[in-house]
Amino acid sequence: MVWAWKENVWEKEKGVLMERYTVEQSKPPSQGGAVLSTLTINNVMESDFHSPYNCTAWNSFGPGTMIVTLEEKDMVPVGIIAGGTVGSPSS
Repeated sequence: MVWAWKENVWEKEKGVLMERYTVEQSKPPSQGGAVLSTLTINNVMESDFHSPYNCTAWNSFGPGTMIVTLEEKDMVPVGIIAGGTVGSPSS
């Protein structure tokens, strides 16, 4: 999976970018082996709402892309975006 926003591109499974962005991947049992990638934004700023967030994943069935735009409600210090899942269909 790859996350991209503004001038940032994140191609790792997990880690921290610029101390404000964290990416984590998991395989929830309820998803049947699919991978869930989550982008967390710490210390959310006004500029975080002006950029689309692109999550692209690939598997044996091909690529899939999800574009996420943040919507400002009440200012909170952390924003979490769950990107999507990739995996084979359960049998």
